[in-house]
Amino acid sequence: MNYQMNDDDKIENTNINQNEETTEVGNINYQIISKQKQRRWGGALAFNKSGNLLAAASKNDVKIWKFENGILTNPQFLKGNSVIRIIKFGQYSDFLVGGGSDEKIMIWELWKNNCKINTQLIGHNGRVSAIIISKKDDSIISSSEDGTIKIWINKDYQWQCKETLKCMTGPIYSVVENSNSDILASCSENKTITLWKQQRIITNNQLEWRKFQRIRNEDYGTKICFIGHDKLTWQPTSDGQLCIFQMNPMNFLFEIKKKIILGQGNYDFHYFQSIYSDISRLLIVRHKYRIYFLTMDENQEFQLQQTLIFSTNWNFAALSPNEEYFVTWDFQSQEFQVRLRNQINQQ
Repeated sequence: MNYQMNDDDKIENTNINQNEETTEVGNINYQIISKQKQRRWGGALAFNKSGNLLAAASKNDVKIWKFENGILTNPQFLKGNSVIRIIKFGQYSDFLVGGGSDEKIMIWELWKNNCKINTQLIGHNGRVSAIIISKKDDSIISSSEDGTIKIWINKDYQWQCKETLKCMTGPIYSVVENSNSDILASCSENKTITLWKQQRIITNNQLEWRKFQRIRNEDYGTKICFIGHDKLTWQPTSDGQLCIFQMNPMNFLFEIKKKIILGQGNYDFHYFQSIYSDISRLLIVRHKYRIYFLTMDENQEFQLQQTLIFSTNWNFAALSPNEEYFVTWDFQSQEFQVRLRNQINQQ
């Protein structure tokens, strides 16, 4: 099923005011409490589920720090094979997954003293662009600029590729799953958003992913994020818009509902993926030099809470699982900036 996104759609547009300095307009805001130099450029940041470890990609390596009260200590080095762009912690097990430019997915078992690469998943023929780890740590979903999505499962302590999903043409820049883990959405260079649903096949009684919708856009986008199970955000590269899609309960297809105008300017560095946390329904997105913190209210409207302004769009971020800390690294300052959520004005 195709859905053409065009100017005839009845879409509500919302503008976000731009200022020349950091703005704090809502009940949620984050203030810097510590800084730490990191001169080797970074490619990704990630917290573990407990929030007491922070991992950072640093060219071909990964550093893991102990994180306590906003302070980074006791760095540990994990060696990779190429430039690492994506890192994710397991949900419950002590392992870290990374991907990058050499087409491989690396898995480090952190409980081992030497912390060497335990497993390499080989199958993509292009740079790995996104990684999802299942809630039970028993499967990994990866997208690649080779135009495929691969489903890896852990069977008898061995990882193997179970499925390969193919889009039409062009690199896939990101893949995300909804909160029910039964829908995948990917965005590609071919100006489409492709949606997949997990279905049980009668012939073999196995769960497999099936494509059920393709949304055609006027430009390609590199950032996509689910909000709950039935809302989806997507950012085109041609302008500073944030597009909000909503599932239609009648036909279960996603339709464009709102465009939020973030700012001006075109291409934005795509490795900063949007972040959503359900605790306070907090959505963190970036366009160019600005990082926006928005929350969704009871009427499903988005309210701007804070804007952080950097001097470069080469920056990366991670939100702690409890939303208490927000950590960034940017190329201009070449330092980690740890921000603590302001507790005074929270509701």
